Amino acid sequence: MACGNSLAKDVNELKAMVKAQNKRIDKLIKHIKEGCEAKEEKQLESTMCNLNPYLECLNPDILYHLSLSSDTTDFQKVFGDVRFVCMGGTATRMHKFAHFIMKEIGLKMNTSVQLKNLAEEAHRYALYKVGPVLCASHGIGGPSISIVLHELIKLMHHAKCQNPIFIRMGTCGGIGVEPGTVIVTSEALDGQLRPVYEVVVHTIPELRPTKLDADLANELKSMSDPCNDDFDVVLGKTLCANDFYEGQSRLDSAFCGYTPEKKMAFLQHISAAGVVNIEMESAPFAAITSQACIRAAVICVAILNRLDGDQVVSAKDTLKDWDSRPQILVARYMRKVLFGSDEDCNDEDSWTKLRVGLAFRPDPARTEDSMIWAESEIGVVTASDGAEELNKFKVPGEGDNDNIGTILGETVHRPAKLDKKLARELKSLASADDPYDTIIGKTLCTNDFYEGQGRLDGAFCEFSEADKMAYLEKLRDHGVVNIEMESTIFAALTHHAGIKAAVVCVALLNRLNGDQVNAPKERPQILVSRYIRKVLQQHGQLKSLFGHQGSIKSPRRFKLVQQESQAHE
Repeated sequence: MACGNSLAKDVNELKAMVKAQNKRIDKLIKHIKEGCEAKEEKQLESTMCNLNPYLECLNPDILYHLSLSSDTTDFQKVFGDVRFVCMGGTATRMHKFAHFIMKEIGLKMNTSVQLKNLAEEAHRYALYKVGPVLCASHGIGGPSISIVLHELIKLMHHAKCQNPIFIRMGTCGGIGVEPGTVIVTSEALDGQLRPVYEVVVHTIPELRPTKLDADLANELKSMSDPCNDDFDVVLGKTLCANDFYEGQSRLDSAFCGYTPEKKMAFLQHISAAGVVNIEMESAPFAAITSQACIRAAVICVAILNRLDGDQVVSAKDTLKDWDSRPQILVARYMRKVLFGSDEDCNDEDSWTKLRVGLAFRPDPARTEDSMIWAESEIGVVTASDGAEELNKFKVPGEGDNDNIGTILGETVHRPAKLDKKLARELKSLASADDPYDTIIGKTLCTNDFYEGQGRLDGAFCEFSEADKMAYLEKLRDHGVVNIEMESTIFAALTHHAGIKAAVVCVALLNRLNGDQVNAPKERPQILVSRYIRKVLQQHGQLKSLFGHQGSIKSPRRFKLVQQESQAHE
């Protein structure tokens, strides 16, 4: 019976799609028979608002993390018809969604053609275009999604897209809901239950409101079919944590400074406040899209009820089925928008040009390293002797610098200490014959790639170039030689576990000379390789990796030696 209902539903949806397309065909035939006056092509303008005024000065504008540039890609020609930007955590999820939505909105692609990852050369995010739908991965956490959102919003601006809708799809931990339940976010809260997202600009914290489109959220919820869907859809508040483990009050993390009773009290407290799920991206997603006046929604599926446990124990096939549920609702919504009412069909502007399988390759080459530095010449390798977080920027003599997290709704400070002896050892492995310098200095760690690093090329910018330069010079005077986004959490967690740790990076540009990146390097791997070889030799382990004649003893060891050797060479 369930199979019959599902088949009938699919048939009805297909009929509706065909009916809408037939109306368009009839209209075109009528125009051909009766003739029609050619309309002057409208000069479109970007519908984004509050954007960075310096964007018009960027020629080209390099979207570094997407491996796209305005001088190698005609953004308006390629992306101008985008009406939906759908985002999810992993590249695999968005690749599957791209194929799924292609079928759902009635597009076909030659079997000899493959969807191209348009951001493949950047090695960070995935980007697929399926007609009016742009599918992008965003990684895990606020810093990762904020980077790609800035670049996607700039892309939509340059392409002059008209009122694109942004939707984030993902998984989450439910609070008091059954696993498999789909949750549409009504309000995104931070770890302290505030409806804000904190961005630190020039050492000053700014709280940005996390507003989502209430009408869009209700529309997505209304796409559920209680009679035929085998899952529930609820609307509720989402807590956006900046940590997967302690920040979400889990008992299965590497560290845990609270009891099971305190964990349960915290979860019950947020449940009483209306929170129905926890994830890690909704607050920056809501704040950044709202700032650009973009209609946006977050829709996730709960893969466990956190009141029952912390670990995900459901079978892979079950998780795969659950993962598709938000996508099903999003596809229904898109079909309604694209092929919905008679009023929409009669509106010339409502018809979407459907284009799929774009195969273009941007010109600039990219590598995996994207760290950006405050001051040092391009190509200089930096070994950090300390990591400082931007929102706890301190003048000399004020004590240790901390990594800040939220645990059980309270702010926690942990020292971000690195092993200074290890840093000096790494620096000592630099050779006078190396065609670059290696230095030791302080590293500034930010939670945002654009505004948080004082850049003029983000989607938003509310400071002047003079403000930017004063900020960077202040950092330099404090001993900071580079800026990146991971050192404080890396230093804090390794130090907390008593692990000897170091950070080695390469400067891709001198931030005192500009903001955009176009000079990839791989030099830190050389120093690290030398250090590993030195340590293994000291312990007599490097020789034991090989047999007496230099042959490899096992595939596992071969892999280790091969990787180390390749990095060194």
